[in-house]
Amino acid sequence: MTATFRLRDGTISNPDLADLMARCADGGGEVTPPKMETLESLPNDQIVLAYVGADPAGVGVLTYTGEERNAVLSFLGVLPEFRRGGVGRRLLMKLEAVAGGNGCESLRTGASIGSDNAAATGLLEETGWKPAFGAGLRMWRELADLPEAEPPAGYRIRTYETGDDAAFVRIKNAAFMVENVGGRAWTVADFEKEYLDSPYFERKRVLFAVCGDEPVGTTTAWSATYRGKEVGLIHWVAVVPEHRKKGLGWVLNVRALHRLKALGYGEATLNTSETLESAVRLYRRLGFEVIVRRAHYRKTLNSAANH
Repeated sequence: MTATFRLRDGTISNPDLADLMARCADGGGEVTPPKMETLESLPNDQIVLAYVGADPAGVGVLTYTGEERNAVLSFLGVLPEFRRGGVGRRLLMKLEAVAGGNGCESLRTGASIGSDNAAATGLLEETGWKPAFGAGLRMWRELADLPEAEPPAGYRIRTYETGDDAAFVRIKNAAFMVENVGGRAWTVADFEKEYLDSPYFERKRVLFAVCGDEPVGTTTAWSATYRGKEVGLIHWVAVVPEHRKKGLGWVLNVRALHRLKALGYGEATLNTSETLESAVRLYRRLGFEVIVRRAHYRKTLNSAANH
């Protein structure tokens, strides 16, 4: 398939470009076009168009961040009728050349790419892109042959009680601030929104590990949609740092798996990060396997070669 590539000029308007991006994103996995206000602010030399004959066939968008002019691949899409003909690969190479020609030393994807998106990951890896460490992991297991687990001496497992909102927030924030993941610190309002206001909320779904009368760990037997059906979800596993290495994570997870099975689920999933190596080891011991790895991809550019 013969294609040509050039920087955007005045021959295509913003509305037409937005329409082209929307059509390129259709059926293209998790590709999300930039919003119109973002599109209107981008210089023409950050937008590369692919043409087959006189017809637009695809589009790619670069943005630049930081003083070192590192580039971000914000969008890459090809119209369905022009896919699988090498247009996407050559469009990507053109974008790399543009970024390198502008003095950028590296290019990364603006969004994480899932390993289940074979077309995107295949294109990137075949052209020398590497997934960055720190990927998000989705793990899965069937709810059969579950182990049993008892809490260590001095601890017990109980379900949610009225007033536990603040305890949950305290545990989650303490656990994930140490791990440097989980986003901003939660407030009680966050707990109320995600838990108490959810149609899935039941007291028996939210588990706490308690030392004396103090909750020191938690997890939730929640629900998620996976492959078009409702499955169990192990949600927000957290133990405060001073009570770790006692087996509480194992006990909380096992109890949550049993709770999911009792609720009628046949399988369970969870989301974690590969940076949480001890957690990933625990989940593997529990019988979970990685089914999707979501990572940002990066490529080092040879600027001199791309001038």
